[in-house]
Amino acid sequence: MGSAKKLWSFWFFIVALCAIGIGTAIYAYRLKFGGELSSEASDWSAFGSYVGGVFGPLISFLTLLAVLKTVYLQRELLDNQAAEFIKLDAHQKLAAKKQDEQLEMAKSELELTKAQAYLSTQLQFIETLKDHYRREADGLSEAIKLILEKGGYNINSQETAEPILKNKKDAEQKMSDLVGLSLELSMLDFSTVSEIRKACSVKILKIMYGEEYLKAKGIVS
Repeated sequence: MGSAKKLWSFWFFIVALCAIGIGTAIYAYRLKFGGELSSEASDWSAFGSYVGGVFGPLISFLTLLAVLKTVYLQRELLDNQAAEFIKLDAHQKLAAKKQDEQLEMAKSELELTKAQAYLSTQLQFIETLKDHYRREADGLSEAIKLILEKGGYNINSQETAEPILKNKKDAEQKMSDLVGLSLELSMLDFSTVSEIRKACSVKILKIMYGEEYLKAKGIVS
């Protein structure tokens, strides 16, 4: 809107200047040579030469002004387009940055949700193992009790019950280790599934099968 107003003002100035020039030239001619129309061709020829001499430079000057104004408007238009392009580019970059931040946030939230679900699964698995070893320890306790009740508290009964007692202690130790691991996992903060696996997978295998088994499998050195 501002550019259009400026353009109309410029053309109004050009037309006004041209009209003033024409009026001034005709007034000066009539003031000097009279105001009556001549019937002589030589007078009209002289008037034509006068008009050409006066208006030729004026028209050339006004044409030059028009060309300069056109160049200026084109440059202003290009500058405005460049400024708008820069603004648009900055807006697009800002929008892309915000979108990337939202994607990263969504990705982090998804990873955290997966980690929480995986941690819950691991804790449930540990509880299942604890119940298993608890039942195993209880069963071994009953077996030792029956051996001692039937055979009495003698050397043979004690020798028979000794490996069973060892297995019972192993089961109880595994229960204790699983309780410790469960508490450790509950107190730590995890953001990814890999962190949880790193914290508990090897420990669970070690509790279940022993360190020698893990070394034989090359899981630990």
